[in-house]
Amino acid sequence: MAAFEVPLQSEADRNQFVAVLRTAAEAEGMHVDAASSQELEREAKVSREFEMTMNATVWRGSNDDEAIASAMDHHDHLGQVWITFSRGEDPTLASGFRERAMREIIVRWPSTLSLPIMPTEQSLCTVT
Repeated sequence: MAAFEVPLQSEADRNQFVAVLRTAAEAEGMHVDAASSQELEREAKVSREFEMTMNATVWRGSNDDEAIASAMDHHDHLGQVWITFSRGEDPTLASGFRERAMREIIVRWPSTLSLPIMPTEQSLCTVT
């Protein structure tokens, strides 16, 4: 398990971030599902607690068999996207994706921060 905070202040940043995730995911045989700006705006109209600028998941398997990573911000940290990575059923595959994605993310957004993980392997930044 690993977690990072990535500063994505513009729509262009968010689009580039999703493109980095997609490229890294495809190299490992995975795919990314990401909510569109319009979908996120609709959710925010329901409640401020649903306000986000990013909500994306990296999946292993064509039927969304396993979530390998999740990236989102939240109404209390808009523009500061938290990406969390799981070990997954295949830790080698998951770590290959994480290393490939984070290498590109840190180059593009060098102020990315590592977030603490509790001993139970739960990220302190878990959004419920």
